[in-house]
Amino acid sequence: MTDVWCGAEEIPPSAPGLPSKSQALGMDLDPELEQKEPEDASEKDPEEDPGSWEETFKTHTDKKPNGNKSVVLSRWNYNDEEDVTAVDNGFDEHDIPYDVIWLDIEHTDGKRYFTWDANKFPHPREMLQRLAAKRRKMVSIVDPHIKVDTGYRIHNDIRSQDFYGSMENLYTWNDMNEPSVFNGPEVTMHKDAVHQGGWEHRDVHNLYGFYVVSGLWVFGRPSEPLNEEELNGEKEEPRPGQPADEYASNPCQEGFPPNSQAGAYQPFFRAHAHVDTTRREPWLFGDENKALIREAVRERYALLPFWYTLFYQPLWVEYPQDPTLYPIDDEYLLGDALLVHPVTAQGARGVQIPVYQRGGSIVARKERVRRSSDCMQNDPYTLYVALGPQGTAQGELFVDDGHTYNFETKGEYLHRLFRFSGNVLTASSADPKGSFETPAWIERVVILGAGKPGAVFLKQHGAGETRLDFTHEAETSVLTIRKPAVNVGEDWSISLR
Repeated sequence: MTDVWCGAEEIPPSAPGLPSKSQALGMDLDPELEQKEPEDASEKDPEEDPGSWEETFKTHTDKKPNGNKSVVLSRWNYNDEEDVTAVDNGFDEHDIPYDVIWLDIEHTDGKRYFTWDANKFPHPREMLQRLAAKRRKMVSIVDPHIKVDTGYRIHNDIRSQDFYGSMENLYTWNDMNEPSVFNGPEVTMHKDAVHQGGWEHRDVHNLYGFYVVSGLWVFGRPSEPLNEEELNGEKEEPRPGQPADEYASNPCQEGFPPNSQAGAYQPFFRAHAHVDTTRREPWLFGDENKALIREAVRERYALLPFWYTLFYQPLWVEYPQDPTLYPIDDEYLLGDALLVHPVTAQGARGVQIPVYQRGGSIVARKERVRRSSDCMQNDPYTLYVALGPQGTAQGELFVDDGHTYNFETKGEYLHRLFRFSGNVLTASSADPKGSFETPAWIERVVILGAGKPGAVFLKQHGAGETRLDFTHEAETSVLTIRKPAVNVGEDWSISLR
């Protein structure tokens, strides 16, 4: 088995010249390992074999709304309503999409959660309505403590009903990866503090982040490129973590775009910053850096249909028989179709966040630029078909309302299967149990590694053939089929003749 990977940003000259898996990963793989078939699952002890990684990911990871996979803005703290409005308008002015803006602890009335500072945020309802009109959202932080104050209604209600206390099923999310002691020498607990079981704090302090799903604070650490460890979280966690104190550094011109580019291919794309840092909105770093960040953000939004159901993973999960892949921690896979290699070296100049698409895969994208993912709900799709060595490819697409759990409770979803074989691209249902109506349609089909056909025809169920327009780039072997104009939920086929 030899996989083929083609550049998603710069298509190689021709199909025969596409890099092999070994070349794409930048190493020599053992041919015997590539050819080795996995052992028969029936011979394994079920107690020692919990199942495939793919099944593990599906079992333990919930499907998230589209807004959670889009760009999230956050700062400790946006100063007031005027500041929120200025940032929101700035992203529109500079044509950079985002979905959610988060308010930190300073939006409250003296850290009394579920309240607003009447001086800084006197009209929260109107502020939220302005964001809603743009189909954007706001999140306000709620820390786990309740301020002890007899003038605080929530405190009084909790005390009067004897709710204070603890239960065996009560857990706390620690926002900063480990306990904070602001007047301590290292702003944390003493290293010789003893935990249950006799463990010193120095031995367990970094386990807090392991047990908390912590988002990657992309704009929060722009002063230097992300190191390799920070790019790869433990596999049981759906999002990578990063040390909380790193978001306190000030941005520099060099580090800002690479971190934003890396964040575009991470599960959680959150922009966060410490209260004492300088402002770091993208347009504050010059036109060149702003353009790089905007391109990265747009790429994130274009791939939202792909992000919706994938799991990112280290290389050894896909190629477990190859031990040379085990130490690689600066490259990773998105699902089974994209290979990502971010910039991780300080001062790097020659790498442009390469993204490769696996030969034999089909990836659905939405390429119209909108201000938020909610505005993209009914936008058309573009299918990128990367042909494998045998001239075949396959991919899937899951479509639902992007917000609710109706896909689970009411079966309101589409699960589509795309296959390319024998110069024919077909679309069919991968799961007939689902049903969902959407006006979204297929706007374009891009086939990587294809020769120039004499003609292209569309065949729909119950209708005759329709001839389609296309263009072909001989140097890159890229065939672009324009406007099949078929609904994403319909069955159809496109033939190259």
